[in-house]
Amino acid sequence: MSGPRFDGEHPNKTGGRRGIDGTHAKKLSKLAEARRQADDELALVVDAARTAGVAWHIIGAALGVSRQAVQQRYGRNPSGPLEAL
Repeated sequence: MSGPRFDGEHPNKTGGRRGIDGTHAKKLSKLAEARRQADDELALVVDAARTAGVAWHIIGAALGVSRQAVQQRYGRNPSGPLEAL
């Protein structure tokens, strides 16, 4: 999952831009990378669980989402590779 990179600035209430200090930018970048890594690992574990025969509703319950939600996010597409939205 890759999204736009944080540029260190954000709009303020008047529509202008205000910089963010390096400490916050580093923390945000570090957390974003940790989330990407966790998402990748989660996809691998879901795939392993499915390969082992664990039902979608059990995986969904473990993740706190519906069977449909987990199936849509981690289900296989027709060509076979994991499709992580």
